[in-house]
Amino acid sequence: MRCLLKSGRFISVTLVVVLAGCATLRDEPPPAVDPEPGTEAPAVEPEPTPEDLWEVRQARLACMDRWQLEGRMALATDDDGWNANLRWEQDNQRFRMRLSGPFGSGAFRLAGDEGRFRIEHGGETRFYLSSPEDVLERELGASIPVSGLRYWVLGGLQPQREADYELDSEGRLTRLEQSGWSIRYRSYRDYNGEQLPRHVTAERPGIRVRLVADEWILDETQDCPA
Repeated sequence: MRCLLKSGRFISVTLVVVLAGCATLRDEPPPAVDPEPGTEAPAVEPEPTPEDLWEVRQARLACMDRWQLEGRMALATDDDGWNANLRWEQDNQRFRMRLSGPFGSGAFRLAGDEGRFRIEHGGETRFYLSSPEDVLERELGASIPVSGLRYWVLGGLQPQREADYELDSEGRLTRLEQSGWSIRYRSYRDYNGEQLPRHVTAERPGIRVRLVADEWILDETQDCPA
């Protein structure tokens, strides 16, 4: 009987050791599986930089040549200044600008098309073959940079002119130096899906022009890149 009991203990101990060894084997992680030959891990697309976003934005702004802007404009020189409500309609090279209330008088209208300009002010209509800047210099005594503002108010660059600029994290202009003017962008706003400037200031020695955009109307038939 003693021999059998001893033998029984030996068998029990042996089974415990074997089972413990099996548990250890089951807990080990499965071996790593190498990728099949010829396959690669999917590449992670890098985040676009502000310059990348700016390139896309420039292409879109460049084709926006039919729009209307409702807002306000203020002009200050060393000697004078005025504030006016603004309505600006742009149709490619043709434009119409209405300033209501400059100098405390009625409406001031300027329209142009490729070097031919018509101005209505003080009950008179006059025609010029010149630049809009020259026309406003004669009429108002201050040169508003209409040729550049056409692009700057959208947050873009005047074509074929050297420029120095700074961008925010979304690829939008915050500062621009072009055509002798220093332009600052204080804020942007969403207008029907388009991020366009809300406050723009253009200045050079002796003159400052401030523009506030209250509403934009963009021609939806323009085929601009997304």
